[in-house]
Amino acid sequence: RVRVTGSKSGYATVTKMSAPTDAVSSPDQQAEVRLSGTLSESLLLTPTAVYVVEGNLTVPAGVELRVAAGSVVKFGWASTLTVAGSLVVEGEAGNEVVFTSYWDDSVGGDLDGVAQELRPPTASDWSGIGARTGSVVDLRYLDMRYGRNGILGELNLALARVLDSRIDQGVDFGRGPDSANAALVIDVQRNTFVGRYRGVSVVVQSSNTSVSAVPIVVKNNVVLGNFGNTSNISDVAFRIYDS
Repeated sequence: RVRVTGSKSGYATVTKMSAPTDAVSSPDQQAEVRLSGTLSESLLLTPTAVYVVEGNLTVPAGVELRVAAGSVVKFGWASTLTVAGSLVVEGEAGNEVVFTSYWDDSVGGDLDGVAQELRPPTASDWSGIGARTGSVVDLRYLDMRYGRNGILGELNLALARVLDSRIDQGVDFGRGPDSANAALVIDVQRNTFVGRYRGVSVVVQSSNTSVSAVPIVVKNNVVLGNFGNTSNISDVAFRIYDS
């Protein structure tokens, strides 16, 4: 709204306010929302904004971070997403969720105002995802780029499921021997793991010998080795343990 004030000697000052109008913005313009610290409540990310993680973002126990299909989350230098609660990514075929470097201009626009050729995204711009014991990591159609460590899970996540995704570096999930852990699900299917920073490491292990233990599922995954450095493809590690 616009305020206009007029005055003249001998007359009362008059102020008029224009009628409210809706803001006009480019259809391609997205809001930039910055995230850091520890979430105090559950949060849904949607494609209406581009999200930028600064430093460390923690999802504490009892809190859920849910990411809708088509959303873009960019991570600043050395930033980390730590999950002690739940991380649920709901990408779809052709409408993936993207986790990427702040300097990746190919999605979410040019946030830093520097040409891509002057400051391109690099293979270790951000640290990756760390999942704590008891947390939920449920990812579908996630395109996770330029993270140094991929997804590293502590032993005994409540749920470790990664489906139909593309992940730089790989994943590491494990299930311990106690009977209380027999029902914990590890499900890694139809993914592509790319060693952009170094050789891919896909480690899924279970030392649970209970007859009621839910089988771990790891199948139909593709490992591409080191991106742009075929001499290091021998560094690829793909280890599955289920005793």
